[in-house]
Amino acid sequence: MAAVRARLVPVLVAAALLAAAGGCGGEAPDPRERLAVCLTPTAERPAGKQVRIEFRTAGKMVAGGSIPVGNVFHAPIPAGADIEVYVDGSLVGDSGSAHVAGEALYLRGEGCPEIPDVDDDVE
Repeated sequence: MAAVRARLVPVLVAAALLAAAGGCGGEAPDPRERLAVCLTPTAERPAGKQVRIEFRTAGKMVAGGSIPVGNVFHAPIPAGADIEVYVDGSLVGDSGSAHVAGEALYLRGEGCPEIPDVDDDVE
Protein backbone atom coordinates (compact mmCIF):
# COMPACT_ATOMS: atom_id res chain seq x y z
CA MET A 1 0.00 0.00 0.00
CA ALA A 2 2.85 2.39 0.82
CA ALA A 3 4.33 1.77 -2.63
CA VAL A 4 1.02 2.70 -4.30
CA ARG A 5 0.80 5.93 -2.26
CA ALA A 6 4.39 6.80 -3.10
CA ARG A 7 3.53 6.60 -6.83
CA LEU A 8 0.22 8.48 -6.51
CA VAL A 9 1.59 11.52 -4.66
CA PRO A 10 3.75 12.80 -7.57
CA VAL A 11 0.87 12.20 -10.00
CA LEU A 12 -1.60 14.13 -7.82
CA VAL A 13 0.88 16.98 -7.31
CA ALA A 14 1.51 17.22 -11.08
CA ALA A 15 -2.24 17.19 -11.80
CA ALA A 16 -2.83 19.99 -9.26
CA LEU A 17 -0.06 22.10 -10.79
CA LEU A 18 -1.42 21.62 -14.30
CA ALA A 19 -4.95 22.52 -13.20
CA ALA A 20 -3.73 25.68 -11.46
CA ALA A 21 -1.65 26.74 -14.46
CA GLY A 22 -4.49 26.05 -16.90
CA GLY A 23 -7.13 27.84 -14.86
CA CYS A 24 -9.26 24.70 -14.47
CA GLY A 25 -10.99 24.98 -17.81
CA GLY A 26 -9.25 27.90 -19.46
CA GLU A 27 -10.30 31.51 -19.71
CA ALA A 28 -13.92 32.58 -19.36
CA PRO A 29 -15.51 33.59 -22.68
CA ASP A 30 -15.99 37.28 -23.40
CA PRO A 31 -19.45 38.39 -22.32
CA ARG A 32 -21.60 38.96 -25.40
CA GLU A 33 -24.93 40.53 -26.20
CA ARG A 34 -26.84 40.74 -29.46
CA LEU A 35 -27.30 43.87 -31.57
CA ALA A 36 -30.02 43.96 -34.22
CA VAL A 37 -30.61 46.55 -36.96
CA CYS A 38 -33.53 47.06 -39.34
CA LEU A 39 -33.37 49.86 -41.93
CA THR A 40 -36.38 51.81 -43.11
CA PRO A 41 -36.58 51.83 -46.92
CA THR A 42 -35.75 55.19 -48.51
CA ALA A 43 -35.41 56.51 -52.06
CA GLU A 44 -31.65 55.90 -51.78
CA ARG A 45 -32.14 52.43 -50.26
CA PRO A 46 -35.47 50.99 -51.47
CA ALA A 47 -37.05 47.91 -49.87
CA GLY A 48 -35.30 44.75 -50.94
CA LYS A 49 -32.06 46.45 -52.06
CA GLN A 50 -29.09 44.44 -50.82
CA VAL A 51 -26.86 46.44 -48.44
CA ARG A 52 -23.68 45.70 -46.47
CA ILE A 53 -23.99 46.22 -42.70
CA GLU A 54 -20.97 46.39 -40.41
CA PHE A 55 -20.74 46.71 -36.63
CA ARG A 56 -17.50 48.43 -35.62
CA THR A 57 -15.87 49.37 -32.35
CA ALA A 58 -12.83 51.65 -32.26
CA GLY A 59 -12.65 51.35 -36.06
CA LYS A 60 -12.43 47.54 -35.95
CA MET A 61 -15.21 45.47 -37.51
CA VAL A 62 -16.74 43.03 -35.00
CA ALA A 63 -19.56 41.74 -37.25
CA GLY A 64 -20.85 42.25 -40.75
CA GLY A 65 -23.11 40.88 -43.40
CA SER A 66 -25.37 41.63 -46.31
CA ILE A 67 -29.18 41.82 -46.13
CA PRO A 68 -32.06 43.34 -48.08
CA VAL A 69 -33.36 46.68 -46.75
CA GLY A 70 -36.35 46.11 -44.48
CA ASN A 71 -34.95 42.87 -43.02
CA VAL A 72 -33.26 42.52 -39.64
CA PHE A 73 -29.52 41.96 -39.34
CA HIS A 74 -28.23 40.77 -35.97
CA ALA A 75 -24.95 39.57 -34.54
CA PRO A 76 -23.24 39.03 -31.20
CA ILE A 77 -21.15 41.96 -29.97
CA PRO A 78 -18.93 42.47 -26.91
CA ALA A 79 -21.22 43.34 -23.98
CA GLY A 80 -21.16 47.02 -23.12
CA ALA A 81 -19.05 48.01 -26.13
CA ASP A 82 -19.73 51.21 -28.05
CA ILE A 83 -20.67 49.86 -31.48
CA GLU A 84 -21.05 52.00 -34.59
CA VAL A 85 -23.37 50.73 -37.33
CA TYR A 86 -22.36 51.30 -40.95
CA VAL A 87 -24.44 50.66 -44.04
CA ASP A 88 -22.51 50.51 -47.32
CA GLY A 89 -19.65 52.35 -45.60
CA SER A 90 -21.75 55.20 -44.13
CA LEU A 91 -22.34 55.61 -40.40
CA VAL A 92 -26.09 55.29 -39.66
CA GLY A 93 -26.23 54.84 -35.88
CA ASP A 94 -24.67 53.38 -32.78
CA SER A 95 -25.47 50.99 -29.97
CA GLY A 96 -25.96 53.92 -27.58
CA SER A 97 -29.20 54.81 -29.37
CA ALA A 98 -30.47 51.21 -29.46
CA HIS A 99 -33.22 50.04 -27.15
CA VAL A 100 -33.77 46.61 -25.62
CA ALA A 101 -36.31 44.58 -27.57
CA GLY A 102 -36.73 40.91 -26.79
CA GLU A 103 -33.27 39.40 -26.45
CA ALA A 104 -31.33 42.10 -28.30
CA LEU A 105 -30.33 45.72 -28.42
CA TYR A 106 -32.28 47.02 -31.40
CA LEU A 107 -31.90 49.92 -33.82
CA ARG A 108 -35.28 49.97 -35.52
CA GLY A 109 -36.49 52.06 -38.40
CA GLU A 110 -40.09 52.88 -39.20
CA GLY A 111 -41.99 49.90 -40.59
CA CYS A 112 -39.63 47.35 -39.04
CA PRO A 113 -40.76 44.60 -36.65
CA GLU A 114 -41.32 45.71 -33.04
CA ILE A 115 -39.10 42.90 -31.75
CA PRO A 116 -36.35 41.37 -33.90
CA ASP A 117 -36.32 37.64 -34.50
CA VAL A 118 -32.80 36.75 -33.35
CA ASP A 119 -33.38 33.00 -33.42
CA ASP A 120 -32.83 32.76 -37.17
CA ASP A 121 -29.46 32.45 -38.92
CA VAL A 122 -29.36 35.91 -40.55
CA GLU A 123 -26.09 37.08 -38.98
